[in-house]
Amino acid sequence: MSKLNFEEIQGDILLGGLPKRAQTFLFFTIDPKRIQEFRTQLKKFVPQITTLAKVKDDRDAIEKSKAAAKNSTAPILSITGVNISFTKKGLTQLQLGLGTDDIVDVDFNTGMFSGAKDLGDPIEPGSQFTPKWDKNWIPGAIVKDATGKDVIVKDIHGLIMVTGDNPNRVENRLNEIKDHFSSASSVHQLEGNIRPGDQKGHEHFGFLDGVSQPAVEGVDDNVNPGQQKVPPGVILLDDTTQRPKWAVNGSFLAFRHLSQLVPEFNSFLEANAIPGLPPKDGAELLGARLMGRWKSGAPIAVTPYVDDPAMGADPKRNDDFDFEKTSQIRCPFAAHIRKTNPRSDIGLEVTKSNRIIRSGIPYGPEVSGKEALNGLTEKGIDRGLLFVSYQSNLGKGFAFIQRGRLSIRN
Repeated sequence: MSKLNFEEIQGDILLGGLPKRAQTFLFFTIDPKRIQEFRTQLKKFVPQITTLAKVKDDRDAIEKSKAAAKNSTAPILSITGVNISFTKKGLTQLQLGLGTDDIVDVDFNTGMFSGAKDLGDPIEPGSQFTPKWDKNWIPGAIVKDATGKDVIVKDIHGLIMVTGDNPNRVENRLNEIKDHFSSASSVHQLEGNIRPGDQKGHEHFGFLDGVSQPAVEGVDDNVNPGQQKVPPGVILLDDTTQRPKWAVNGSFLAFRHLSQLVPEFNSFLEANAIPGLPPKDGAELLGARLMGRWKSGAPIAVTPYVDDPAMGADPKRNDDFDFEKTSQIRCPFAAHIRKTNPRSDIGLEVTKSNRIIRSGIPYGPEVSGKEALNGLTEKGIDRGLLFVSYQSNLGKGFAFIQRGRLSIRN
């Protein structure tokens, strides 16, 4: 692959992604009667898309601000980011004549419904193929809009992601974008926010997220111990494959709306706490063995019985480990991180082609005192993770990991 041009790569894909404390996902549909108008609006919008070059500058500015603050709290910089993606139906709707059928990715071309069952998604009772999803994702379903009016869900043609340092800034930027794209309308909209205080960077179950990302050659200069290096072509569509030229330096985005029943999960850990320890410690150890890491991010392959928060917070130590091929004394074979990235269990060269870049964000409120006490999520409350991954081939990346590793029982 030729040297990467950061101006041609969208910013959320590499280098840690778009800086974000808040993020909105706007899934949109294009008015079939206004396709040419949308194309014109899209062309004018291109300069507003946040590139990887801009992300590099933004992240450098953040690091300089932190360094200048020394031991005090660094000011939060005012930064927004915008990226855009299209579904197969969206590319077809655009009628660009780019050979969209030749993008050479079966999972992308067949769409999200065709693979739902194989991904392990629940299916509607009495149906063989209809996934039991939120109706906002199902074209033709009847849902209520913001005013309470019944509307028919339309096909999703694309996704606009807006990130920023606070929700208000994100909302204002999103409204500007909606005004710009008058030829498109919202199908579904979701908002995410990082968690407060010492839970920043952790998902709602409490585990540090985003650990063990691969280092992309020619992009990530500072590779941490244990961090696996992968060629750019594992994440980006490159110029050495059968992909069309217009797709070079793009990536396939996989999105999942993952609800998390946090009080129920915690109750499960407490009820099944590993014996021989104080109840709280036994519950924490069970959670760590299910995940393969302590909530701090420390790997149980290194510290199997006691958490090491300093290790979990240290990128030079929290990924520097391997699994014992024939043993699960330290880390169970069925632990989440061992199934998603088996490391030398099957060989690093084998796992290299299946690596993905994750760029999700939590959504929903923190667990209330009442929920924690009762061990039940309150009615009407939804919290979880808005999962995003990038890969050059869905069938080798997210889809392979989900249906080829996670869906297989150990």
